[in-house]
Amino acid sequence: MVANGQLEFVNGGLVQNDEATPNYADILRNFEAGQDFLRQEFGTVSKIGWQLDPFGHSAVYASLMAEMGMEAIFMGRINE
Repeated sequence: MVANGQLEFVNGGLVQNDEATPNYADILRNFEAGQDFLRQEFGTVSKIGWQLDPFGHSAVYASLMAEMGMEAIFMGRINE
């Protein structure tokens, strides 16, 4: 399904990291491990970022994802 373009992985990290008070080195290690897994297991990497806002938005998260090679980012907020 991945090879046929029927399934695409979004974000590419092993986990959804804390976005309110992140340590950039932890974010990079998370994405590096996740992207390495996708590359080894499926022959692909994520190109779309995903910021769900479970902990708050970081002011630099989108630019960090761009530096990691993401082509786009989806940002969502939960209505209260």
